[in-house]
Amino acid sequence: MKATVKKTLFHLGAMALLGILLLIAVSGWLNSYTHHDSAIQVPRLTDLTMEQAVPLLEELGLRYEKVDSMHVSGKPGGVILEQKPNARARVKINRIVFITLNKAIEESMAVPYVKDFSQRQAIASLEGAGFVVREIRFVPSEFRNLVIDLRHDGESVEAGTTLPVGTSLSLVVGQGRSGGKVRVPELTALPLDSVILIARQSSLNIGEVIYDVTPQNDQQASSFFVYRHEPVEGDYLPAGSRIKVWMTQDSNLLLKPEELLPAEAFYN
Repeated sequence: MKATVKKTLFHLGAMALLGILLLIAVSGWLNSYTHHDSAIQVPRLTDLTMEQAVPLLEELGLRYEKVDSMHVSGKPGGVILEQKPNARARVKINRIVFITLNKAIEESMAVPYVKDFSQRQAIASLEGAGFVVREIRFVPSEFRNLVIDLRHDGESVEAGTTLPVGTSLSLVVGQGRSGGKVRVPELTALPLDSVILIARQSSLNIGEVIYDVTPQNDQQASSFFVYRHEPVEGDYLPAGSRIKVWMTQDSNLLLKPEELLPAEAFYN
């Protein structure tokens, strides 16, 4: 009788142990299958190209699928407009990120007539048609501040010529016979778009642009501002000269040396 009870208890214990081991094995398999507790953060992909985004996704073990494309003017063709899941969402490895791209549509426009226009009128007309005035060159002329020529890649462009919207153009403007100099304006603490406009209003151009940290895309670049420029404010240059600017996101770089607190000030 005792032997039978012991045998029964032994079988029951063995079955219980087997059940526990089976539960552990199933739980481990489910964890590995679902990547339990292995959630990762989705990176920000908007404004990146697919060439830039794919390595980021692959490195994190995520898949991707292009689901749509649309055209948004002002953004380069081929950049990512939307993503699902959104950036910073936590997902499991092997999750699909759905991507919407900006469709590249090259729209063209006829170049408007701007010869003999004032510099300001010509710029307004060209930019209103979707073109970009990148540089203004000044040459001696009896007609001060009037447009003498319009150029693209160094070649004269006739009115009515069809060019893609967004094409960069250069104006050749008369500066009179005097060939006088213009004063360099203050440009620090301003974003690049504003700096270009102010320099243009002073009959100057922005030349080399140096970033202390390379921006990843146009959106990030727009958050940088000038912390230094050469020549400096108050110098005089021939009209049409170029100003070199340095860009940063660090507001501390705007402080002049005399405005910086000495280290011992923090301990007083």
